[in-house]
Amino acid sequence: MPIEPKTFEIESRNTIDVLPLKLTDFYLQISDKKQNGKINVNVPVYEDYNGSITHLQVEELPVRKGVVDISEDPDLAYVITVI
Repeated sequence: MPIEPKTFEIESRNTIDVLPLKLTDFYLQISDKKQNGKINVNVPVYEDYNGSITHLQVEELPVRKGVVDISEDPDLAYVITVI
């Protein structure tokens, strides 16, 4: 038997509607006109992978076509949280 969808008032409070995400939404785009070269970026680094303590480290990363490119460094990753 089909289940009828129900809505609850609490689901509409303190929320935002997120449009469908595309791969390009995850790009770290450079705000100035720099299309290629290098840029310094603050990168959070975990002190211990068993905890949540981090510190910022400045990394020089390549810029290709106006986007920070981390493809050559397997230790770096972009992270986004969408609920």
